[in-house]
Amino acid sequence: MMTWKLWRALHTPPANHPLFEHIASQPEWFPSRSLGLLWPVGLGVLTLTFLIGVWYVPQVVMPMLFHPHVALLIGLLLFTGTVYGFAWAISISSMINRMRGQGKYDLLRLSSLSTFGVNWTICTGYLYRQQLFKRISLQHTRATQLALTLTGALIMPILIGLVSSNQEFVLSLLITGLHIITIAAAFQIDHVQSVVMGSLIAMITPIYTRNITDTRIFAGVTFLSLQLTTYLISWFVGFELLPGSITALLMEREAVELVIPILRVIVFYLTREIVILTLWQVLSYHLQANRAELDLLAA
Repeated sequence: MMTWKLWRALHTPPANHPLFEHIASQPEWFPSRSLGLLWPVGLGVLTLTFLIGVWYVPQVVMPMLFHPHVALLIGLLLFTGTVYGFAWAISISSMINRMRGQGKYDLLRLSSLSTFGVNWTICTGYLYRQQLFKRISLQHTRATQLALTLTGALIMPILIGLVSSNQEFVLSLLITGLHIITIAAAFQIDHVQSVVMGSLIAMITPIYTRNITDTRIFAGVTFLSLQLTTYLISWFVGFELLPGSITALLMEREAVELVIPILRVIVFYLTREIVILTLWQVLSYHLQANRAELDLLAA
């Protein structure tokens, strides 16, 4: 899959190349540097809000804690990769355009690097400023691991339900655990694909723009448009089309509730994979990039 190949390549940047070292060593501007605080600060505010709510209105807050749609909304606000992808798409594309305006970009193309290699080195060098890319990815990984760990708390109640032959209780716990797992997986996928999409758009945008203002607008609008489109398509297919279709195939309600969450994650991933594959084809056409070069970067 193109998503994971590009993701592996982002984790193996050309760290020893002078261009990478030069860009990665530059000081980061404040808004981008503060991206690393988004998850811990947001989680702290969310935790404090829930604690206050549990103390004053527990009858309202407690049911919300275990509602999948509430978890989905919170995740979209705090853990989605839209913020990171948007900021990096604008910043990296602006840097490439600025270097081209200064004449540095054309000089770099005369070096041993290919045109794609120049863009890729600039892109990864910016991502690794102050190790921001690694820190944010680690935060998302830990959040996913925490969500998956929480499902372990359901093991004991499930065993008790099995011993007492309470099948309805066991099934409800299994469905709850499955929702937690699929939501956690969806947010991790979203983070990975948002960063990949932002990086590809950042390298494509300077091909079509000539000044910094146009570059920022093009990159920002393109990223947000594709992001919103994939969200809406995934929502429509996963929440509007799938339930009716699966219900018609599987008559048992329990089977439907177990299958639908998994299919929703698959639809979400494939929808964005198609977009990433299309962006790669555009980039390959203009910068003469090929799969062999990407395989080498990802190795």
